[in-house]
Amino acid sequence: MTLLEGPRSRRMVLEYILACEERHVRDNGETAQALWGMVRQAADHLVPVPEARTYAFWSSATPDSPSRIYEAPASPPDPDSRITPERVAEQIRRTTLLPPDPALLLAALTASVESAAYWRHPVGQDVLANVSSVREALKKAARLIAESSDTRWWSTPADLADQWFVYWGNSSEPAPSTRRRGLSDCDFLEKLTSWRIDQKRMEEKYRRSATESPLSGSGGAWWTTPPAPAIPSTRIFPGTDMPAGVPLQEDRFGDMAHAFSYTPPPNPRIYEINEPADWVRLCDEFPLDQTYTLRREWFRVTGRDGRWIVPDWSAVAEKWEAVHLTVAGYLRTATRAVPVGAPPDGNLSPAPAETMMAGWSPDETWWFREREAGPFTGGARRWTDHGAGELAPDVGE
Repeated sequence: MTLLEGPRSRRMVLEYILACEERHVRDNGETAQALWGMVRQAADHLVPVPEARTYAFWSSATPDSPSRIYEAPASPPDPDSRITPERVAEQIRRTTLLPPDPALLLAALTASVESAAYWRHPVGQDVLANVSSVREALKKAARLIAESSDTRWWSTPADLADQWFVYWGNSSEPAPSTRRRGLSDCDFLEKLTSWRIDQKRMEEKYRRSATESPLSGSGGAWWTTPPAPAIPSTRIFPGTDMPAGVPLQEDRFGDMAHAFSYTPPPNPRIYEINEPADWVRLCDEFPLDQTYTLRREWFRVTGRDGRWIVPDWSAVAEKWEAVHLTVAGYLRTATRAVPVGAPPDGNLSPAPAETMMAGWSPDETWWFREREAGPFTGGARRWTDHGAGELAPDVGE
């Protein structure tokens, strides 16, 4: 398993080392976290634009609540406090690495997932993790993680015997009690076809209003997840009692997670994404040109102004019942522009094309069919986010 080829994987490895330092400091009764402070200061000087500069608030991990990073706008850094990436790399090599366990791994994954964004420039920590000297220093921890027995499931297919649908909402709102009325396969595909028509209509609208500057005008959606009525599910994160979709959620809204057991349809045909090439094959076989819809938002995160291709989920659903993204596939692919070979859609957009996975979460399976719909069964399990990274089982559970 290669863990340094994508932005999310590099950030995960860096966060793993920080989690090791945090545990080592706590277990030895110390207070100073040298590497954490150096990473923050070095990151402040590496953000591409001032508005991408953030201050990271770290929270401690517990068996039921992983460490998490909260980021907020920060003031410009003091030039005299500059920490170079080379000094960070040296401190990484001096940091004591601990054997991977579920709590450390979940802390690192959560910090990487929650910092993913597709509507702004990369934050300094992501830039720092890609500096050559720092990437070299990350290799030891990357190997340790890749060789751990606790990460073997990161590249495995969807666990059909253990699937959970997670809904994030506000604690002041009632939990959802139903998914929807039952849909036949034809109804499902008809709704996805309507989505494709709407996407093409919006793409033409943005194309007609486009200017020379990719940052001018309005922008459309930034995510590439399947649309409703498709729904996602994940397995329980090994070593915890939480579905992976509770702590590992990009751009989530709300302070309460409701988890419902999900029963997949029988003998589903599932497309597995375990590396960037698997995502590219979806785009090449089922291309949907979204160049102008995605242009403004994706320019911020990639700096690229060109043709963008994403999967046409209405076409994907005609061949596959579901698409599963492994943890390894997420780490290797998300927040990363990769070339595709899909031909231009007429003469509307210039070649060549690239794609990016956006809005997905690790171990997520998106379902285009359901064995049954309607009320959720088995009751809900709930976790409340009390702030400062504390995810705890809800007292009403």
